[in-house]
Amino acid sequence: MSPPPAAPPGTSSSARPSSSSPSAPSSALGGSALVVVGASLWGCWSLCFRTAERVAQPASLSAVAESVGVFAAMLVTMLPMALWSGRRRRTRGPLAARSPSSWAWLFALGVSDALNALCFFGAMQRTSVALAVLTHYLTPLLVALLSPWVLREPAKRSTWGALALALAGLVLLLRPWAALGDDDVVGAALGAASAVFYAANVFVGKRLSGIFAPAEVAAWPKASSLAVLVAAAWATDTPLPSSSVIAVLLAGGVVFGALPTVLFYAGLARIAASQASVLTLMEPLVAVVVGVVVWGEALHPLGVVGAVGVLGAAFVIARAR
Repeated sequence: MSPPPAAPPGTSSSARPSSSSPSAPSSALGGSALVVVGASLWGCWSLCFRTAERVAQPASLSAVAESVGVFAAMLVTMLPMALWSGRRRRTRGPLAARSPSSWAWLFALGVSDALNALCFFGAMQRTSVALAVLTHYLTPLLVALLSPWVLREPAKRSTWGALALALAGLVLLLRPWAALGDDDVVGAALGAASAVFYAANVFVGKRLSGIFAPAEVAAWPKASSLAVLVAAAWATDTPLPSSSVIAVLLAGGVVFGALPTVLFYAGLARIAASQASVLTLMEPLVAVVVGVVVWGEALHPLGVVGAVGVLGAAFVIARAR
């Protein structure tokens, strides 16, 4: 399976705004805004999962069952958007030929996304939320390090500065040293594995953005994601949740899964992958805020300093040209 082309072959330079064109700054700012909104909605996942877990009581709800429910909702919701977007985009300008290899990479993206979810939820079950989220968000570092080689994107000093500021802020925000247990090594390893799959999602999604519409990049891979998750549920003999729990998971899959995923890939098509990956650090920031405001979790004073750091990094990236 050969890698997908970085841009549609045969597309003229006028088909995409150059960095020197008047529309480029507004396009980059709009792309940054789309990624920030998408990542912020991802940060609200606890509203779905914790509600579903409370509805399921006294029965337990596994990460596999949660993943199947939300990915099913995402697939059903986004497929109509994918079909409409693909048809609309084909009428507006030239696109690269959709070879079998391109479709194979599209569905490989879904497999990577499913493995990302399984590893991350597994980390959440074995270690503290802080350590799981911190290792999961090694992704921006991986993307920033590899983008010049994988995507031929020039490295920007502002991106590296924002990345350092965001990671420092994230450590202060989550304070992983505050709660350590026996399963932390396994949990951290799973979190780091999810970061690798997450980075793969960013790279493949960016390369496919010149071939497929953003809604297509967001939707079609969910078919292979769901196949992997259903196979995992069957292999682990996961029981089917009640209808009320399924309803909560389906609603969450639409609001906190389908919508932000489309927004993220739409933004990723407009800005560099390294910049987009730094902006996704808004997700853990919002997750902490939701925990404090909705679930009554305590926020250490260092967390406030960390939150300012993450927001500052997002501002630097959004202003970058």
